[in-house]
Amino acid sequence: MKKIIVFSAMLFIIFSVFAMPSPKLSSSVSVSDCISLEGADINGDGLLSYAEILTVCPTFPVLLFNAADTNGDGLLDQDEVDVACKAGLFYGC
Repeated sequence: MKKIIVFSAMLFIIFSVFAMPSPKLSSSVSVSDCISLEGADINGDGLLSYAEILTVCPTFPVLLFNAADTNGDGLLDQDEVDVACKAGLFYGC
């Protein structure tokens, strides 16, 4: 059931991102244009919690955080952040 919910959320996010008219969502988007793990990692553990994301992006939806958290541990590691950035999940932060 959780896999279905995550998959549905990812589809929703993907379709929402591509529906947004923005030059930043072109193929020129890079991870360097995105949220910085080092800048948001308040406790220095090398992972980002939802609370840490909110310090740099106060309106970031929990649904997008959960979609980016592909292993379901409640934290984003560097690989998850990179994938989320390339998918445009942090656009606007």
